[in-house]
Amino acid sequence: DILFGLQQAADAALPAFYERQGKQAEDFIRTLIHRAEVSYEFIVFDIGTLIPVHIHRAILRECTGLLVLSAPTLPAIGPTTDGLNSMIVEGLIADNKNKAGLILNKYTKPRNLSVTDFQELIGIKLLGVIPAVSTRVLHDLTNEGVFYLEAYLNGRFPEELEPIFKEVLKIAEFFSPGAVKNAEDHFGIGR
Repeated sequence: DILFGLQQAADAALPAFYERQGKQAEDFIRTLIHRAEVSYEFIVFDIGTLIPVHIHRAILRECTGLLVLSAPTLPAIGPTTDGLNSMIVEGLIADNKNKAGLILNKYTKPRNLSVTDFQELIGIKLLGVIPAVSTRVLHDLTNEGVFYLEAYLNGRFPEELEPIFKEVLKIAEFFSPGAVKNAEDHFGIGR
């Protein structure tokens, strides 16, 4: 299930989120998580890059894991490490960054850099490498409003989407040991 949050970034500055020096945002997030935990095993917040916003800081304080998505390009390394360092300075994640895991998104093998190079330059453990898909597949699925994994489970573009599915399973396995086995048992895939 997807619950869409703020309509625009400026909404994060609404009094409902910054009142009482941000305590209102913390109360809201704790209540939302508490309610969602009744129905869901995992709750994922996509906060983007606006770390100083009260609502985002509240999410970062409450989270048990942090997925850091980065483009596999040199220009993405600086902003990614700056964001992580900002979270450390603000006390939102520990100095050793053990709460954070790296996902390289839309990966195509760069000529001079390996996946390990990106992991070392950013300085957090690597959880997954999501490969890029062809523009044709991207446009087809986007225009239809279909998620990659949904398309894969329905037998569409199996050669291109299977590597993405397997990487997502690896990431899920990190948070929920047994996810790969469950996918094999229930769907016969993931091997």
